[in-house]
Amino acid sequence: MSVDLQQPPYKSSSPAIDSTQIVGAVVIARDLQKSRMFYEDMLGLQCAVIGPGRMLVRSDPRLMPSGVSRPLMLDVRQGEVVNPQRMLHHWGIDLATKGAVDAMRERLVANREAYGLDVIQEASFNHGAYSFYFQDLDSNWWEFQFVPKRPVGPLDLGDVA
Repeated sequence: MSVDLQQPPYKSSSPAIDSTQIVGAVVIARDLQKSRMFYEDMLGLQCAVIGPGRMLVRSDPRLMPSGVSRPLMLDVRQGEVVNPQRMLHHWGIDLATKGAVDAMRERLVANREAYGLDVIQEASFNHGAYSFYFQDLDSNWWEFQFVPKRPVGPLDLGDVA
């Protein structure tokens, strides 16, 4: 495998594997029950406890866009949050409309205290999407966004600058 990380584009001319999708990540939760309530009630995610202090979380596969074989799975582990997540290292959830983004923000603001939400930013247009960021009770940052339809995705064009 040869990759020149000093010069863009940072892509291999001979990758070791052909990745098709990122399918899992680990998240730390202070209180698994409180986090589960938040994930299910506010984020609409599916949760299943699979062992002491451990839960799997995913989007409903029936709601996945065509071409996506399976949803990203979060492996939530109960523990102390040693390194709080930064805003730009966030989890993203796509919504169908700009109005759905505004409605979700209003819902989070109305339920801020019940779910221990600290920061809920204003919605605005960023990186080609209408979105807002917020921080959950475990210091994880999330973004709800609506991305208008484009003829091609930003990575389909390759380097443009």
